[in-house]
Amino acid sequence: MSERGVAASELLADEEIELLRRSLLEWGGPAWCSDQLAVGMGFAGMEDLFHQCRRLRGSLKDDLQLVPVD
Repeated sequence: MSERGVAASELLADEEIELLRRSLLEWGGPAWCSDQLAVGMGFAGMEDLFHQCRRLRGSLKDDLQLVPVD
């Protein structure tokens, strides 16, 4: 993966991308997250985790470039 990133479709099958998109959605549902857990995973807090999940879901849907941290 280059420093600029790569589109998910270059690395994953469509079914794998859809699984990732659905999994990210779970953080707002059954896999509810506390601020403490979100911070422990490297986010600023629960709201940041939700924001990043929405951003990543959109990037996966639109097949945008993802950087290594994503």
